[in-house]
Amino acid sequence: MLVKCLDTKEKMDRSEAYCLNVNGKNKYYSSKEGYERFVYNNHYRNKSIDLIRDMMGYVLPQMQLPTITYRKIEETFKEPIGYDVLYDTLVSQKKNIEWAFQNKEFGSESARVMYLFGIVNNHYMEEWRKKVAKKRAETHHVQSEQEDPEEIETIERKQAVKDLRSFLDED
Repeated sequence: MLVKCLDTKEKMDRSEAYCLNVNGKNKYYSSKEGYERFVYNNHYRNKSIDLIRDMMGYVLPQMQLPTITYRKIEETFKEPIGYDVLYDTLVSQKKNIEWAFQNKEFGSESARVMYLFGIVNNHYMEEWRKKVAKKRAETHHVQSEQEDPEEIETIERKQAVKDLRSFLDED
């Protein structure tokens, strides 16, 4: 039987899917990593929406954000950028966005949302680059910790001996 995975939105065989029982209902994911990625992204998506709601002055549950807000979030940040980059961008640009909302005139709520995402679109690559650089630094740090200095020295000595032999064989 085929089931739809929540993380990839693709159909796959139930026996291959990672299954969780939530409130008596089975939820299917492509793998445990897919589930963890889904939860991580959902967490940052919700934090971003709450921050946007706060900056725009909306109070729950009476006031709902304009539909265009959700569309713009999905269009830009679903994959591969990620919702964590959206959240980081909103946090870093919060003062600019709040200043604009207080000092500029907007004809509609949709115009406010479009202005907000104009600011976000102009700055999210900076946050994405920071994220990528941080991952690279962590990966490099882990690799350097795993390398044994004595092992590296032994490999270098063996390489030097091979180079010397090839040099002597050429004469």
